[in-house]
Amino acid sequence: MKTDYKKILFKFMKYSLVDLIKEYNNRKYILEAYINKQPIEYYKQNKSNNNNNNDNNDNNDNDGAVIAASAAVVIIILIATLINIGLWIWALIATIKFWPLLPIWAQIIAILGLLPILPFGIIITLIVVYVTKNNKI
Repeated sequence: MKTDYKKILFKFMKYSLVDLIKEYNNRKYILEAYINKQPIEYYKQNKSNNNNNNDNNDNNDNDGAVIAASAAVVIIILIATLINIGLWIWALIATIKFWPLLPIWAQIIAILGLLPILPFGIIITLIVVYVTKNNKI
């Protein structure tokens, strides 16, 4: 059976965080069977019992992949946000530490780089601060 990745991607795009939690709760038995190392028959039996209880289930085998992809995207966004916050704190500390050593133009660029108005402003701030910290003109 060939997997239709476009269908999986479009299904993934319709889920919000609330929908992901609902899907997790609907399929919690799969994780429990895996964690408890139950045989595949147990998994199939629970799946069929759960499908009879849920009328809104669309019986799509790709739901697990959708949930996994959504969780991966959420984790990647969280990691990127933490890296961005870390770089911003580093740029702020470097700007404050080397403020007296910076020329006026570098001080202006450093402040503008700390504000979210320049693309890659944090990286520009770090480069300008560390390159010009000893070149007071």
